Amino acid sequence: MNGQQRTLSVALIGAVLVATTATTQTAGKVLFLRGTALVSARSDGSNATELTRDTDWKAFPRWSPAGDRIMYVTKGSRGDFASVVIIDEAGRRITTRRVQSPDSEDLPEYGMRGVEEAGWTDQDSVYVGGSANPSVGQYRRFSLAPGAESLPGRGITYYEGSRFSPCAAKGVIAYIGQWGALEGMLTIDRSPITTAGADGWSADSILWSTNCERLLLRELDLGSGNSRLVFVRNASVESSLPMATNVSEEPRPRVYPLADSFLFMSPTVALQYEVATRSLARADAQAGRVRKIVTDREAVVERLGGQPESADWWPSGF
Repeated sequence: MNGQQRTLSVALIGAVLVATTATTQTAGKVLFLRGTALVSARSDGSNATELTRDTDWKAFPRWSPAGDRIMYVTKGSRGDFASVVIIDEAGRRITTRRVQSPDSEDLPEYGMRGVEEAGWTDQDSVYVGGSANPSVGQYRRFSLAPGAESLPGRGITYYEGSRFSPCAAKGVIAYIGQWGALEGMLTIDRSPITTAGADGWSADSILWSTNCERLLLRELDLGSGNSRLVFVRNASVESSLPMATNVSEEPRPRVYPLADSFLFMSPTVALQYEVATRSLARADAQAGRVRKIVTDREAVVERLGGQPESADWWPSGF
């Protein structure tokens, strides 16, 4: 995993997963970067407000699950060590947690070479993720409880593995970990669920449905170029389905998390995972609705001079 493989709060399925999070264009609010300024607005673009006015580099602006706080990552004025900054909706700083890992090419500290992903694990904790080497990642969960930084371990929980995917709605974490001699174990909250990457298959990405009830694992057969989708519910495999496209196709299908399912959209076909039949079915109407929401959101942020790829919408879900 490296800086080009950011697969956590905007998680990737293949190279082009878009995990956007707004219900409609007329409800909720949006958070985005405009240069180094952090800006919030209503989802129709009204009431745009700059929350920060410093010139520090920033990344990963995210609403808390309740939509009452904001986090982002900054390197600070000297660009030495990354920090997680928590502010309220008015831009007032609540706390700052030092990540203790350089966001540069300097020597790593405590195994993680830099912050590549960040977001909320639940309403009272945030995470950062980064690579410990080209194939192994580290995930750090910071408690925001008062006095947590003075506790042993500074209120940080460490996880090692790859393809991390937290779901802040329920505070659960899924990732590909290692258990003894077993590598590639799909793991939820430190409990192994199933072996990923068996029989030559390689775990490519993980994604939660919006309500955290269902987990999607995509696996690739690097030899044949085929891909398959593994759906997990209640800590067990619900179904395993071949994907209609393979890794050689460009662009790869975009995957959108729905309330309790997933929408797969390629240039030629749109498919949705049907919970009742545990199969993939055509979903042209659903795809048209999602395309319009995504296009409208991007237009709002661009109109306000922001970076659409940095935008985070609240509340979550389509």
